Amino acid sequence: MNMQTRNIFNETGEGIQPENRRPYVLNDFNIRKALREFLQKSINPLLIIDEFRIHNGNAIADLVSVNNELQCFEIKGETDNIARISIQCEYYDTIFPFSTLVTTENQLSKALKYAPAHWGILIASHGEKVIQFQPVRKPKKNPTVNIDKALLSLWKNELSDLYLSIYKTLPNKKYNRSDLISQIAQKISRNKLNLHLAAIISNRYYNSSLQINDI
Repeated sequence: MNMQTRNIFNETGEGIQPENRRPYVLNDFNIRKALREFLQKSINPLLIIDEFRIHNGNAIADLVSVNNELQCFEIKGETDNIARISIQCEYYDTIFPFSTLVTTENQLSKALKYAPAHWGILIASHGEKVIQFQPVRKPKKNPTVNIDKALLSLWKNELSDLYLSIYKTLPNKKYNRSDLISQIAQKISRNKLNLHLAAIISNRYYNSSLQINDI
């Protein structure tokens, strides 16, 4: 599988047609639909995931794009509470190497106040019958990825496969998820973790034989 990253912030803002309602509001629903189309055109990801659960389900990222790394896009519409991002980012920063807050012009001052300095900020605005996106701040590499907590997003069979890839032997049959995470965390760097997570998550969504009850 060819995994190639492109940076959306090297692209120009592009208008996307919202729902057939005039006037339209810049809420989560309309921004999300437009953002998916914008990302498809600007970075051409292998995969875009809606409502991606992380940290054993304790947090849900709005949109996650997958290339050779995972990128998180958290949406806050024109009436949403931006301050919540200061709590949510504590979960998101355990796993995502890059994250971007997607919000609206009226929320920009709060976005700059509450979004961590390494997060990108992307503004959704009203165009002529379209939603347009304009970057305000580029995302920087997240320095706080936590290997143990990032691995909580993987299923047991995925952890077993990762263990095999790292140790070149099957894990002990008595190992539970916590045991697997502990063993893997001892042998993997953040950079390799990012690559493995992207590949594993891609395979999860492309492989219909995997079942969610395998957690």
